[in-house]
Amino acid sequence: MSKTHAENTTLFKENRDMKDQLRVLNENLRMETEQLMSRDRENSTLQSENQLLKTRLEEFRGDNNQLKEEQAHLIENLRHQLNETRERLTELRDEKQAEFKKLKERYEDQRRREAEQNSHELEKLRNEIALAQKRLGQEEHFSKELAIINNKLQSNLTVLKTDGPMKSYSASGATRSKHNFYPT
Repeated sequence: MSKTHAENTTLFKENRDMKDQLRVLNENLRMETEQLMSRDRENSTLQSENQLLKTRLEEFRGDNNQLKEEQAHLIENLRHQLNETRERLTELRDEKQAEFKKLKERYEDQRRREAEQNSHELEKLRNEIALAQKRLGQEEHFSKELAIINNKLQSNLTVLKTDGPMKSYSASGATRSKHNFYPT
């Protein structure tokens, strides 16, 4: 029995060692399974994220293409507006130049008419000045003559005052003074 007992003990130890090994293996298997399940969940999450990102990428590509089309359309519209604006500016510039030309011609005509009117008025004034100068010259001449006559009168009055009432009679019986007042 002792042999059996020794075999039994050996078998029991081997069995226990095997159970320990099996338990360790089961524990390792369980940990590996948990890690695999965790990785599987992570992989599933990453696959769904990847799918979502692919969907988003396709949406973004579609949006990008749509935005490019809209941008091209906007650029085309802006070019048309720019061309229309340039044409309108050219038309406005031409209109303003035409208006300016008309205003300039009107101003030149008005200036010419005013110059003609001013020259006509100036000619009238010159004629009036010439007439006034002529009258002034005549008046100066008359004034000089009157001054001469006045001087003669003053001198004759002075002579009369100094000589007294001396009268000489002419043959006709008219009184004549000794001095002639006016030249004959």
